[in-house]
Amino acid sequence: MANIFDYIKNYGDKSFSEKGFNEVDNLIFSSLAYIDYKDILVHKKISINSCATEYFEHHTKKEIKGFVLAARDAVEVLESIKDTKRYKDLMLYNYTYQYSSDLQFSCLFIDIDKNLTYISFEGTDDLVSGWREDFELAYKFPIASQRAAIKYINSHISPFSLRKYIIGGHSKGGNIALVAAMYANPLIRNKIIKVYSNDGPGILKHEIDSKEYMRILPKYELIIPDSSVVGLLLHHKNDYVVVKSTNKGIMAHELTSWMVDEDYFKRVKLSMFSKRVDKSITEWLETYDLETREKFVKDLFSIFERANITSLLELKGRNLKNVLAILKESTKLSSESKKMISDLIRFIVLYINTDVDD
Repeated sequence: MANIFDYIKNYGDKSFSEKGFNEVDNLIFSSLAYIDYKDILVHKKISINSCATEYFEHHTKKEIKGFVLAARDAVEVLESIKDTKRYKDLMLYNYTYQYSSDLQFSCLFIDIDKNLTYISFEGTDDLVSGWREDFELAYKFPIASQRAAIKYINSHISPFSLRKYIIGGHSKGGNIALVAAMYANPLIRNKIIKVYSNDGPGILKHEIDSKEYMRILPKYELIIPDSSVVGLLLHHKNDYVVVKSTNKGIMAHELTSWMVDEDYFKRVKLSMFSKRVDKSITEWLETYDLETREKFVKDLFSIFERANITSLLELKGRNLKNVLAILKESTKLSSESKKMISDLIRFIVLYINTDVDD
């Protein structure tokens, strides 16, 4: 059962001139956006090898073990590629990290060669603000990180450069990549040759029918695992690529679980689990208008605010009991809303606190 680490072992000795960029490289690059480069990459350009050297000088294995799942996987990817011929000399730059109470946004440039760059957008990490944005996708467009991505694309790509761009991300990062491409300035949009969403959620109905979406659709590729939940959320118009994951259920979202066959993903059919969950979520969303969805999301995250939770890594032990106690005592919520919010909190805890080795 080969995965991206086997791909790195098998093709790490091939440069991009010897073996061109492919969909597996896309997943590897999208994972790198989950790493916090604030002390390394701000205002400078550095190779993957040099970046990794600095990173591991500043972060211990014990510290990394405490990271959220996606970040731990990303660090493992960085460690795997740092000494390979294929990746070690690729340059990283234009890194940005923005965080506020309603925004979690990070991305970076990765030069593949002198004519081609991959722009990687981070998905959701452990910050409550990032998860708030995930839920806001159900009723709001654009969300804060989508606006940040549009501004980033338009300010960091020169309309007069001969360079071409591939943009992508995992989870919310895939959604952000899509929206950034949709609303890029025309001259910049023409330089984008491919958009990858790796199990990223879709967009609202009125955007799926927009000229901006239809314009980018021929360049857009959605890749989802066979037990996808996140990647089927909201609306998509394109066909998607379904890949085999060694994980089941929501944990198939973990990008290192996706199976690789030589230099492409192992294609399979969508699981019955994924179809059932998609049907249930779609029916639930269609039951409520955008205003009701907004109220539900605000109710959910007001619980975290009252418990002074800013990172979902804090949802353990006494903090988790405190959150559930606040929920139970919330007089403004119906019993149905309390049950739904409780289930969502428990799901988030499961996803955030799952160990790589589980």
